[in-house]
Amino acid sequence: MIDKKLNIQYTCLQISYYATVVCCVLYIVPVLQMQGFNSVLIGALLGLRALLSVIFQPFFAGLIAKYPQLPFNYFIAAMIVASMGATFWQLLRPNTLGMILIFVLYGIFTFGMASFIDAMSTLYLFQNKKVNYPIARAAGSFSLAIVSLIVGKLTTAESILLVQ
Repeated sequence: MIDKKLNIQYTCLQISYYATVVCCVLYIVPVLQMQGFNSVLIGALLGLRALLSVIFQPFFAGLIAKYPQLPFNYFIAAMIVASMGATFWQLLRPNTLGMILIFVLYGIFTFGMASFIDAMSTLYLFQNKKVNYPIARAAGSFSLAIVSLIVGKLTTAESILLVQ
């Protein structure tokens, strides 16, 4: 039997994550261009973010395995708070070094978060808590599409970052 409250919470997590992806992944190049960064630096920042995501996902998985007493959803919440902090810092229009540090944070916390959100559904399965992953993930994809349309109408980097 599906746990309705948990299913709603998990679906909301998927929806909010993929709505955020619109700003921090799909529209990040125009944001960085509007903030005055050139194509070479933008490419380097995106590569750094992806590389650090790949490096830190196994590190975080090891921490989760090493400290099973730490609730998994607290781990996700900490990643969200760190991601929000990086976004607020980006709103302040930092210099190049600041932007590099922001993209380090995005790579460590934001970019790889989807893997851990998806892993939550498996964790729930092993705890005999049932969530409807296909519906939750579809709702996330739908939110990505809708928010993409909305954000595409925004004109400033600041407004896109505020949505993020």
